[in-house]
Amino acid sequence: MPRARFVARATGAAAIDIDHVCNDVMKLEQITIHFDSAPTTSENITIIKDSTGGAAYDTTLVTYDPSVDDAEDIVIIGGTMHYNTEPVTFLQNDILKIDYANTDENTYGVEVIFRQAD
Repeated sequence: MPRARFVARATGAAAIDIDHVCNDVMKLEQITIHFDSAPTTSENITIIKDSTGGAAYDTTLVTYDPSVDDAEDIVIIGGTMHYNTEPVTFLQNDILKIDYANTDENTYGVEVIFRQAD
């Protein structure tokens, strides 16, 4: 039987400041970020797993400067951009944090897809 999926969406034209608290054990399957035009100011998008276990378990999943590649579209599979395509597990009350200053004030759309862990 397929596991329930959870989709979170956010849009805006100011800083991206998403703090999603997991209400169950979840697997992070995918994050997509779209900008209406490629950012030109050099600044990083950071995606962090803020662990309920404390700072010793917090993990930076992605740090990426979209201005380097003139990126309008960013796709993160399984919680990382390059090496891991397996979903990252978030325990109950872990927080997914997505932050980006967005100095250029580009309009963005962020979509996060979780699935309930087995």
